[in-house]
Amino acid sequence: MVNFEKRESMNKNFQKLIALYKQLGFRKVLEKLLRFMISKIYLKQDGLLLVKNLDERIKLFNENKLQLQSVTSHHSCVIRQFNEKNRDMNNILASDCYFKNNYKGFLAFFHDEMIGHWWWVDNKIDPVMTHPNVHRFELSLKEDEIYGFDNFVAPQYRGQGNAVRATSSISASTDT
Repeated sequence: MVNFEKRESMNKNFQKLIALYKQLGFRKVLEKLLRFMISKIYLKQDGLLLVKNLDERIKLFNENKLQLQSVTSHHSCVIRQFNEKNRDMNNILASDCYFKNNYKGFLAFFHDEMIGHWWWVDNKIDPVMTHPNVHRFELSLKEDEIYGFDNFVAPQYRGQGNAVRATSSISASTDT
């Protein structure tokens, strides 16, 4: 039997859900609930949280022929081909979702060949569409903060400092 306090708490949560439904509509509430549930049952339990001051705009990093570019919709085919060559189907589908959800990112090129990517979200993205780890880590992103994820470098370019150079050279504001 549910005690009075639990019943009262459930009633308040139900009332919040009804208020959200009236405010956002069925589809948005469903999306919000699904995002919340996914964040709570997110299966991958490893994570690396880095904090870096990103107070300048992105600049092309041309040291040792390594270049960074901001992801645009024109890059979708290049990213898909890169992922098909270097990653599994889950990662290919994840990148497709990143585009669909309007996530931002950077691409790393070495001698004009794509060698990796790095994705991120900020507080301007619709909370329903944000990355599940934002909920999982209970992050509350401020105006000048981002959550970066899926930092990937192709295996043949690892161990040469490319990931470190790319990550350390990313110098952006959240409106890049």
